[in-house]
Amino acid sequence: MIRSGQTPSLKMNKKTDTCQDFFAKIYYAAVPEDVSVKPVSDRWRQAEIDKITNIAHRAEKYCAWRLLEYALQDLFEKDSSALGVCRRDYGGYGGEGVELSVSHTKGLVAVGVSRNAIGVDAERLGGGRVEKLAERFLTEREFSRYRDTDESRREIEFLRLWCAKEAVFKSQKKEIFVPSALDGTAHSVRIEEIEVASGRYVLAVAGEGCERSAFSFVSSEKYLY
Repeated sequence: MIRSGQTPSLKMNKKTDTCQDFFAKIYYAAVPEDVSVKPVSDRWRQAEIDKITNIAHRAEKYCAWRLLEYALQDLFEKDSSALGVCRRDYGGYGGEGVELSVSHTKGLVAVGVSRNAIGVDAERLGGGRVEKLAERFLTEREFSRYRDTDESRREIEFLRLWCAKEAVFKSQKKEIFVPSALDGTAHSVRIEEIEVASGRYVLAVAGEGCERSAFSFVSSEKYLY
């Protein structure tokens, strides 16, 4: 398990904007309960935030974009405009020579940055019974793995399998997601169980070479203020 404050070492050549020694860098951060949603510079991103009616979900989306900007500055010393970041036709995000993946759930946001196709997904533990969801969305092989897991860890195992599916789907750059037809265990996926002040989460990153991803926790003081 990765706890906030634990950051694996990595190398980054900011002068040439190249990632060295790692497939991707994954930034994750807690969503403060009292976060104030402010206007963002890009119109298309502001439009995405504005169309969300749920207050909590709007805060998550806003924090995800703020974390994305922090990540780009940290790695490339450039903002999203300078890198030409936009929403792709298939629904994902990317820019000039950079691939991005964004995920948000209750209390947590995560951003993956890579030179190659990448998918990131996060889910919060503590959602209750998952048996029916497992039966509905897992493939036969995944469900067998879930069923063979000790009952005390079945929720965690389901979320690990689910996050793997979501991350793989995002990395494939497809438009239609059919969970029951996608076996996440058949692809390259790295899964971590992380803990921040807002709770415990499962965080997955997919893509060839994802085992060389580096994870970095970012405090709200750094990416929001």
